[in-house]
Amino acid sequence: MDILWTIMIVNTVLTAIWSIVRIIRKRDAKYAMILFFVPVFGFVLYYLPRWIFMIRKQAGYDRDSLVNRIPVERTVEQADLEDAFRVAPIQDVLVAGNDMEKRQILLSRLKKNIDESYDSIKVAKDDEDSESVHYVSSVRMELYKKYYTELDSARKLYEENKTQTDSQMAKEKLLHVLNAFIRSDLLQKVEMDIFMDEYCERFQDMNRHKYPDAYNNYVYFLCVLRREEEIHMELIEENAAIWEYETYNQLLSFYYNKNEKEAFFWIMKQLRKSKLLLDQKGMELVRFWKEEDANHVIV
Repeated sequence: MDILWTIMIVNTVLTAIWSIVRIIRKRDAKYAMILFFVPVFGFVLYYLPRWIFMIRKQAGYDRDSLVNRIPVERTVEQADLEDAFRVAPIQDVLVAGNDMEKRQILLSRLKKNIDESYDSIKVAKDDEDSESVHYVSSVRMELYKKYYTELDSARKLYEENKTQTDSQMAKEKLLHVLNAFIRSDLLQKVEMDIFMDEYCERFQDMNRHKYPDAYNNYVYFLCVLRREEEIHMELIEENAAIWEYETYNQLLSFYYNKNEKEAFFWIMKQLRKSKLLLDQKGMELVRFWKEEDANHVIV
C-alpha cells in the first residue's frame, strides 16, 4: 500500500513538473490529465513511441517518398492570352506587346459585333505592324459597305413612301442612318460634307420640337458646314429650349471663331437659362464666359 501511494505521489510531482516545463516552452500541456490519471503507464505511452523512432532514426518523414508516391505530370502553364486580351486596353497592348500579340488581340476583338469591333480596334490603324493595319482596314471596309448598303436602302424606302402619309417615318429612318454614317469615323472630309449637306436639306421642313434629336444633329452639321444664314435663323428662344450641350458648344465655337460677340453671348445666356445638367467642363465654360468679365475677349 505504501508503494502505491509513493508511486502516485511521484507521478503527481513528475506530471506537475512536466506540465510546468511544457507551459514555459509554450507547448500544449493537455496530455497532463492522462499522465495524472494513468500513473507510470501514461509516461510510457507518451514517450515510448518517440524513443523507438529515435532509436531507429526515423523521427522525421521521408518527404521525397510522400511527394513522389503518386506520379504527377509536370507541365509549364502558358498564359491565356485571349482571356488577358479581353480585359487589357488595346492601347496598352499596342505599346507593350509584340507583333504577334497585337494580331491576337485584334483577332479576339473581331469575334464580336462588327460595329463594336471597329470602335475598339481603330486605334491600331496607324500601327507599325502592317498585318495589324490590314485587319483594321478590312473591318473598316466591311463596315463602310454595311453603312452604305443601309443608307441606299433607306433612300429607296423614302423615295417610295415620300408621297404617302407615313413619309415622315421613312425620312426619320433615313436621317438616323445618315447621322450614324457621318459619325462613324469612316468617311473622308469631302464625303462627310456631302452627307451632312444631304442631312440638312432633308431635315429643313421637319418639326424641330417633334424630332429634337434630329434637330440637334441638324444645327451641329450646319455649324460644321459653316452655313451662317441658316444657323442665324435658328437663334430663337423657342429652339434654344431643345438644344443639347453638344449643340450649344458647337454654336459657341462657331460664333467665337467669327468674332460675333452679340450672337455668342446670346447663346451663352440661353445656356445659363437652360435646364441642362452640365459636366465639369460645361460649368467651367459658363463661369468663364460671364459677359461682364469677357467683353474684351471678342472684338
